[in-house]
Amino acid sequence: MHSLQNKTVLLTGASSRIGESIARKLAGAGARLVLVAPSEAALTRLAGELTETYGTQCIAIATDLSRPDFPVTLQNEIASQNIQVDVLINNASFGSHRPFTPLAAETEFREMAVNISSVVGLTQAFIPDMLARKSGAVLNIAAIEAIQPGPYRAVFATTKAFVVSFTESFWAEFQSRGVHVAALCPSPVKIGGVTVSPERVAELALKALQVSSPTHIAGFKQWLLTKLIRYAPRRVVAKVGPELLLPSVLKS
Repeated sequence: MHSLQNKTVLLTGASSRIGESIARKLAGAGARLVLVAPSEAALTRLAGELTETYGTQCIAIATDLSRPDFPVTLQNEIASQNIQVDVLINNASFGSHRPFTPLAAETEFREMAVNISSVVGLTQAFIPDMLARKSGAVLNIAAIEAIQPGPYRAVFATTKAFVVSFTESFWAEFQSRGVHVAALCPSPVKIGGVTVSPERVAELALKALQVSSPTHIAGFKQWLLTKLIRYAPRRVVAKVGPELLLPSVLKS
């Protein structure tokens, strides 16, 4: 997709730090935006700011992304407004950072619903029209934890590994049909001193929409880390993981 000018982009998790940064980059590129997140107040503020600053058309839809009927409900609401989604960016996600045992089952299942089910559901909802038009793109925001064991972030890391595999599968299936599918893997948490700013993630997100490869690592240090992890024995990676990812509350 060479230009986002006058394209309609559906962005979930728009009120998060990364989501807001992506929304600003999209607005600056001339895209129309459908912003989705749980907080109505945050979305309304962001939509107003983007419209005032960039003159872009913004629609804010506040909803709970963990609901099983969320993708279909959102699809119907967008269809009722005669909106054609040209680009889908699945950015919404959350993850706990603590030992696994105290986690409540409800939190774990909600995490899987937002990080996995909403991605699958929205892709199923909007990609058929893109395929019919032979035009469009889907960008899934994953995480660097997708390519390594995630002690203390086990559910989050596993959901992001799913997102990367899901993305790469659809990339192979749809690349010859005019629809680009890609995953971006930033490091939203501090991992061995390696971090990437939300603004940099947003820049790389727009780049990922333009580059034909399916998976993108946010930052050279992160890319190098993933290469080292791929070649290291899994037991070594798993043992190193707890030192890098140990919650600060347990380090004292």
